[in-house]
Amino acid sequence: MKSKVLLGSLLLCLSLPTKAADNVWQWATRAGGESSDSANRILPGPGGGSYTLSSFTRDATFGTNQIIATADGSGLPAQAISRLDDGGQFLWSYQVESHANSLFPAPNGGLRVLSSWTVLVSVNPLQLEPHWILSRYDTNGTVVSTTQNPAGAIGVDEQVVAAVGDSSGGVEMLMGSGALRKIGADDQLAGTIQLTPAPAFTVVRMAVDGGGNVVLAGATGGYNFVVARYAANGTRSWLQSFGGGDPQFGAQVTDLVVDAAGNPIVTGSGDVGGPVTHFVAKIDAGDGHLVWSRQIGPVPGNIGTALGLDGQGRIYNAGTFYGDAQLGTLALPGHGYSEAFLARLEPDGTVDWVETFGGTESYQSFPEKQDVPTSIAVSAVGDVTIAGQFWRTSYYGPLANISVGDADAFVVRFGVTPVVQVESSGLNLLVGQVASFSAHATGKGPFTYQWYKGGAPIDGATQANYVISPLKAGDEGEYSVQVTGAVGTATSKGAVLVVRTEGIAIQLYAGIQLVGVVGNTYEILRKDDVGAPDWTVAATVTLTQTSQVWFDAESPGIPTRIYGFRLKP
Repeated sequence: MKSKVLLGSLLLCLSLPTKAADNVWQWATRAGGESSDSANRILPGPGGGSYTLSSFTRDATFGTNQIIATADGSGLPAQAISRLDDGGQFLWSYQVESHANSLFPAPNGGLRVLSSWTVLVSVNPLQLEPHWILSRYDTNGTVVSTTQNPAGAIGVDEQVVAAVGDSSGGVEMLMGSGALRKIGADDQLAGTIQLTPAPAFTVVRMAVDGGGNVVLAGATGGYNFVVARYAANGTRSWLQSFGGGDPQFGAQVTDLVVDAAGNPIVTGSGDVGGPVTHFVAKIDAGDGHLVWSRQIGPVPGNIGTALGLDGQGRIYNAGTFYGDAQLGTLALPGHGYSEAFLARLEPDGTVDWVETFGGTESYQSFPEKQDVPTSIAVSAVGDVTIAGQFWRTSYYGPLANISVGDADAFVVRFGVTPVVQVESSGLNLLVGQVASFSAHATGKGPFTYQWYKGGAPIDGATQANYVISPLKAGDEGEYSVQVTGAVGTATSKGAVLVVRTEGIAIQLYAGIQLVGVVGNTYEILRKDDVGAPDWTVAATVTLTQTSQVWFDAESPGIPTRIYGFRLKP
């Protein structure tokens, strides 16, 4: 089920950005069951929505969808793919292969799911039986096609060690032999090239730039990590080592992206351009030298876990930190033993802002990481959707998630593009009643509004609230609102209004008592916003007695209305 709690101004201090961000927290949702669950991968979906890949160990609930975990003998947690809309609602969720580990975009708004695993056939001689399955799903979660390794394959040639989606809509898989296998947008094998020399390190992350150049990042087994770049023909251009000066903590890389110029961006933990702590660093595409590095210090346990880029090449970095910390000149005040962060950096390494989020548990009450962002999806304009795992209660500005089990999966949006929800006074009403619709938008404002009926704009309906009074039979239909902000436009889901011509209804009306001189005519004034500069004449009343009551027929559909009166000029 979805947990969305408005906490009021008292809790806003838990997640104040250390430098003003245009982004705002727009929604927060959770998923899971009684045991340990996590959202491990996230991918942009149609209409501003998202796809997620989550793990769960028992029965789990994703929105209104409950999945009963089905064991497959692997001993691994169950896996589920889900689609969420732009407001954070789960549209569907399905259990998939327990070895699923990666999500990639597919044509027509769908997604691909890669599952890979290896079976030990014999120890002496050593024989491995690798398996991989690449499944393609449409936007409704239906399997469209499946591609997999040849039956009976033995050895590292079919063992997938890393994979990434490429700019053509295909998927590139790095095999244990160093072969790079390309699956095209049509799900057919598009070719194989051999990386020379083959990587002699454990590949953790892989990226491909627009020119087909391949970047690999991984562990050496020592205290450092390495990044290597291969040309599109498979020839290695360079290999560089980073960190490793501290034998106690060492250095590790956790995520990798490449910018439009092919420069690798890496994040993780270790002594990369600074003390042993979190780092996010840019590496030169030409020769692999370190261009810049930024750290959240000073604790060695601070770590970056996820990266993303927007359409302007700005870098988004998520991770976890302990206590009070600092990124560049910006302070990150801690509110618990550990917290999560999201930072935005310019291509030159300038830190734009840092937003903190998460729980407030102390070390004594919860001596573990309480919030772990595992993956982020960044839109071209800078909407950031974050997936991960949290324990107990976590705060995201004025929103909160509350876990049901030991640990739950979370998905949250920190965005600028409008997200709009519509509330109504009722959708099954009688002729003569009042229907009202209220739009609630988040994102970067200011906002403008246009209401629609049946897809056609309603003349003059350009406010956050739209009222129909009194209702007529012809008012029946589907109503929606389009909200335009400083960054983009969003349209709400349609609300279908049914107008009945027979029945009874109980309504509460605002009653205004006028006291004055019999025979005098008074104007009753109204405005629906306390800050509005002008009053509107709601009615004209001539007193037939010194005290008289007037009822506002529109009032049942109005959330707030202020009244005044004056002697008619």
